[in-house]
Amino acid sequence: MVRALRGRVEDYRLPKNKAERIQLGHEIDAYGNAVLRAVYSSAAPGWLRDISAVQTLRHVWIQQYVTIDDQLLWRTPDEQPPGTIRQISPYDGDA
Repeated sequence: MVRALRGRVEDYRLPKNKAERIQLGHEIDAYGNAVLRAVYSSAAPGWLRDISAVQTLRHVWIQQYVTIDDQLLWRTPDEQPPGTIRQISPYDGDA
C-alpha cells in the first residue's frame, strides 16, 4: 500500500537509513505510476492528459523509469538523458 504523499517534495525529509530511503522511493514510484496508468487508461477523459502537471510527471517518468515485463525499474544514470536536457525538478519546465 502506498502512503499518502502531500505537499512539495522539497518539504520532505528523507529517511537517514538507506533501506528506508529506497522503500520511500518505491512508494513514490508506485504512486506516480498508478497516476499515469489511470490518466492514460482508455476509461479516463482525454483532458486529463493535457494537465501540465500530468505532462511533467510523464516526461520525468520517461526519463527516470523503464517498464519491463510490467515491472517499473529505475533507469541507470547511463540510460538517462544528459543532464543538460534532463528535467530534474517538476519546476524545470517553468525555468
